[in-house]
Amino acid sequence: MMKKIQLVISISLLIMFMGCGEDNDGPTFEEQLAFDQALIENHLTFNNIDTEIDESGIRYVLNNQGDGEQVQLGDQIVAKFTTTDLDGNILLLDTIGFTINLTNQVIRSWALMVPKLMEGGSITVYSPSGYAFGVSGNATVDPNKIVVFEIEVVAIIDSEDELLEVEGLLIDELLTESDIAFETHSSGIRYTVIKEGTGESPLADGVVSVIYEGSFLNGDVFDGQTEPTLFGLDNLVEAWQIMLPEMKEGGKIKFFAPSRYCYGTRGSNTIAPNVILAFEVELIEIQ
Repeated sequence: MMKKIQLVISISLLIMFMGCGEDNDGPTFEEQLAFDQALIENHLTFNNIDTEIDESGIRYVLNNQGDGEQVQLGDQIVAKFTTTDLDGNILLLDTIGFTINLTNQVIRSWALMVPKLMEGGSITVYSPSGYAFGVSGNATVDPNKIVVFEIEVVAIIDSEDELLEVEGLLIDELLTESDIAFETHSSGIRYTVIKEGTGESPLADGVVSVIYEGSFLNGDVFDGQTEPTLFGLDNLVEAWQIMLPEMKEGGKIKFFAPSRYCYGTRGSNTIAPNVILAFEVELIEIQ
C-alpha cells in the first residue's frame, strides 16, 4: 500500500524462520543437542522445575491442555508467545496474537510440541538450539541459543471468516485493556474518531491529501508522513478505501484493520502475512 515502508521485520515474521543447518567448523547437530540438553537439565534441576520429555528429547510443561479442537500439523493457528533465554531475558514475543501455518517449515520445536495442545491450551517448551534458531540464530537470538517458548494457542482457523472474527476479538481485547474507546464498522474494522471533520467526504476511488502513520498493534511504526501527502485511494489497501469515505475533510481517525483489509495472506516485502495493522489518518483535503 504505502510507497515508503520503513520497518524491515515484524516480530510475527521472525518466529517463522526455521533455524537449521550445521556449521562445518562447529559441533554436529547431535553434539550441540547433547550439550544443550545437559544445560537444560541443570537449569531445571537447580530451579526445581518438573517437566515431561518428548520423544525428540525436548523438555516441556503442559500448562493447560485446552478444551477446543486438537491442534494438528498443517493447521493455521492464532497464537501468542514469549521467547526467553534460560535466564528469563525476553528475546521475542507477541502477546497480542498472530497467525501462523503450523507446518514443517516453522521452527521445529513448534512443529513438534504445539500439536500436543487443543484450542485454548498453553505449553512451556525448553528448546535446544537445534530445534529453535540453530547455528544461524536471527536478528535477536544468538546462534546455538537455548530458548524457552511460552506458547498459547488462541484458535485454530478453518476459514477466512473465522480469521476475521478472531482478529476482531484480538483487537477488542487490546483496545479494552488499553482503555481506548472505539466503534466497530460493519466491515469489522475498529476505529476511534480523534477529530470530527467539517468538509466533504472522499469517494473510495478518490484522491486525498493526508497526514498518516501506520503501525503494528504493538505500537511499532512501519510507515508515515508528517507533511500532507497525495494518494489515490484505489491504489491503497482496502482498509483505507473503507474508512476514508467515512471521514470528512479536517477530520482525524485511527482505525485497527484485520489482516483481510491490509496485506492479507500474502503480506508484502516488509509486512508478514495475516498481520493486523493500525492507521492514524488526518484528512487534509480532497483533490
